[in-house]
Amino acid sequence: MKRLEVADLMTDEVVSVAPGTGFKDVAKLLAQYDISGVPVLDDEDHVVGVVPQTDLLAHTVSGSHPAEQSSTVAGPPSAVLRPDSEIRRRVTDEVLTEVLGVPTGDVDVHVVDGIVTLGGQVERRSQLPALLTLVEQLDGVVAVASRVTARTDDTASTHADHARHAMPW
Repeated sequence: MKRLEVADLMTDEVVSVAPGTGFKDVAKLLAQYDISGVPVLDDEDHVVGVVPQTDLLAHTVSGSHPAEQSSTVAGPPSAVLRPDSEIRRRVTDEVLTEVLGVPTGDVDVHVVDGIVTLGGQVERRSQLPALLTLVEQLDGVVAVASRVTARTDDTASTHADHARHAMPW
């Protein structure tokens, strides 16, 4: 049996936040880096606390601010609580169907505690940044994890056309 080392549990890249970092920003970092907690560093890079994922989940469920449950991060909460079903409806109906014109069923939308997980395909690669931006801006969305791909890459031809017209000769 292999002996478990600390290096097996830790990441090389340390992600941290400053005191006063908003709830939504902390949640995005946890989702983006797939980590369960983040240290809080002062101006001199001294650890003054830790925000565990459990504090964020408790905040989502109770509507209280993580700093009320532990003395790690100070500042106002940054997320507007909405039911997951309402967030899912808005992503599906408003963002995907109305704004981006994505056919129903092409992208699966799952929402748990304000964290939106997207999977599937859109027609054009240029739709991907708009999809992420629009979903992130919805009230109640804590973080977005996207595994959406594109059927066609329309960005390469756009860059090539732009580069061709930019040539001085």
